Amino acid sequence: MSTASAFAAAPPPPHPAVRRFENNLGRVALEAALHLGPRVAGPVLARLLASLANRHPRAFDALREQRAATVAVLPDDHPAALLMRLGPSPALSVVDRRGAEAAEATVSGPLEALVDLLEGRIDGDALFFSRILRISGDTALVVALRNAFDGEDLDLPAEAAAAFAPLDRGLPHLRRLGAKLFDIAAKRL
Repeated sequence: MSTASAFAAAPPPPHPAVRRFENNLGRVALEAALHLGPRVAGPVLARLLASLANRHPRAFDALREQRAATVAVLPDDHPAALLMRLGPSPALSVVDRRGAEAAEATVSGPLEALVDLLEGRIDGDALFFSRILRISGDTALVVALRNAFDGEDLDLPAEAAAAFAPLDRGLPHLRRLGAKLFDIAAKRL
């Protein structure tokens, strides 16, 4: 595939209002995972992680090369934390903030900024130096996690939809419809 056709095939970025809706949906999903507990959320997160590993093998090869350690991702504006296990068997879990205390490294900031960082839409160094993003513990682990996903062109709603097909076929249509509805609402307001 040529570079020009690769860019032509890429979907346009979601409408800003659709993006806000997707971020809020992510908050609801985190809250649900926290309340449903590991017996229900565990298999869902394992399926999402397996799909991500299949779709982004380079990133997961890099994660597997790390020593066994845990990075806690703490959204400032949410009571849940994500624990990402690095090493030979990467894993993902959702815990309350107290459950993240044993992690070797922590990265925290607003949920929207953390998602933008993972998806590569914002510069992590700029977030760090502006103090929007905070890192504690073994910073080398956080850098390794960032480097693993750097250049992967992640789209978390699309990744989640792909993990739970046939949702993946409907996502582009829902995004287009959402953008149209938000455009109509903005014109009327």
